[in-house]
Amino acid sequence: MAPTLCLEPGCDRARGHGGPHMTLTRAVQYHPKETRAGQVLRRLREAGGGWVDGSELATAEVGGSEGLKRLRELRAEGWPIEERRHPDPRRAVWQYRLPPQP
Repeated sequence: MAPTLCLEPGCDRARGHGGPHMTLTRAVQYHPKETRAGQVLRRLREAGGGWVDGSELATAEVGGSEGLKRLRELRAEGWPIEERRHPDPRRAVWQYRLPPQP
């Protein structure tokens, strides 16, 4: 099971916010003000286990200018995000993915 990351404003999980914790999965689908980390995670999930170029995670629509920082934050939360260099050696790009679920 994937770790949860509460997206309620002001929640630091240690003190809590007085209500139920909103999981990242639920927030990606239903939260009206999705966080940048949520946007990055949503894009990785949309790829269905496929590779996503790092540049796609640092756009205005996904992750913002600090999209790769959001990626590191998700890893620190325990998300099993994999990385590799793009298979085309002419492209100096890193790619990321969530491994396919069994």
